[in-house]
Parts: sequence; structure tokens; C-alpha cells
Amino acid sequence: MNKPTPVHPELRDQAHQTRTTSAGWMLQRLACMTETQMQTRLKVHGLKMDHFIVLMALTEKEGASQTEIGEGLRLAGYTVSRALDALEKQGLVERKQDAQSRRTHRVFLTDDGRALMPSIFGIIGDLNKDLLDQLPAEDQQEFLRLLTVLTQAVGSGCG
Repeated sequence: MNKPTPVHPELRDQAHQTRTTSAGWMLQRLACMTETQMQTRLKVHGLKMDHFIVLMALTEKEGASQTEIGEGLRLAGYTVSRALDALEKQGLVERKQDAQSRRTHRVFLTDDGRALMPSIFGIIGDLNKDLLDQLPAEDQQEFLRLLTVLTQAVGSGCG
């Protein structure tokens, strides 16, 4: 049995340096940690991240079709379908047949769905506060400004 060749120390150092200075790596880690926290907080309402994303989309554009939701969020059709099934089962959304197309259903928040949104916004606000509180007050607005610049520069590749 051949013994694997150890990674050369220079490569190991370069990998560590790349990881600790890469904006993409750090943003990905931050997004992962933030999503984990969000999932934990949404569980209180019986929601998952996909449910949250769809609820937010419907709050912004009520009456969208399932296809429009998927395209707007860049989510696969089956992901949107599962999220809508779960949200409908919880009584938070309802599907109504489109007047112009029998094959299209429009999705709307129910009264319960609309009533839940302030709690969802509270979760988002608390999570953002917890995150930003890791920075000195004078850096918080600059951090948000820089994130906005980067987000606008790279386009809308994600929902």
C-alpha cells in the first residue's frame, strides 16, 4: 500500500492564506452561519428557509404564479412546489386558478400568512442586529454600504 505524499508546507500555507484573505470564502462562511441561525429561528414558526424565501417573495409580489416565484428566486420548480405545499398545509398561502389560464395558479398570502410576516420581519431584524453588533457602531453602516456595492456589482445570480 502506497503512503500518500504529504502536502508541501508551502502549499498548506498558501491554502490557509487564500482561505483567510478570500472575500468569497469569508462571505460564503458568513452566509452559511447566517442561514443556520435563520433556520433555527424560523423553526419556532414551523418554517424552513425555503418557506421564508417564498413568503418574502409573495409579500413583495402577491398573486405570482409558481413559475414566476421560481424564476424570480432562482429556485427549482420542485423546491417552490414543496415550499408552497407546506405553506398551504399550514394555512399561510392559497393557490387560486388564473382567470386567463386554466393551467396557471396564482399564489396569495392568507390572512394568517399576512399576520405572520411581522414576526418574520422581527426574526430578520434580530438576526441582523446580532450580526452587526459584532462590529463597532461606526463600521456597521460602512459594512452594509460595501455589501450593497458588491451585491449590485455582481448582479442578481441568486434570489
